[in-house]
Amino acid sequence: MKNKKKLPYQVKRKINGLIFVSPFLIGFIAFFLIPIINTFYYSFNKVGVGETGGMTFT
Repeated sequence: MKNKKKLPYQVKRKINGLIFVSPFLIGFIAFFLIPIINTFYYSFNKVGVGETGGMTFT
């Protein structure tokens, strides 16, 4: 029989903490961080509607 190494208690607590916090982090990135980054990106662009349309950096 092989010896299985058990994880120390502190490592188990850290892993459980990361698993507990990961849904919040995923939601924060998806619903807050990406739109904020896009807002800054769009604020520095000039949107033109016409034949070509699209955005041009100003």
